[in-house]
Amino acid sequence: MNQTFNFTILKNFYIGIDGGLGVNYYDSDANNSGANNSQMSVAAQLGFGLGYRF
Repeated sequence: MNQTFNFTILKNFYIGIDGGLGVNYYDSDANNSGANNSQMSVAAQLGFGLGYRF
């Protein structure tokens, strides 16, 4: 799930923020012992940007 917001501060200048949240799931034999790697974990991301529009 991702969400992005862009705010135009001045006529040619903007600020943006981006965030996301998800779940990592990997199910495959990690070694030859018969055990698998089937644990879920949370993944998150956050980004910030500034820009000038010509």
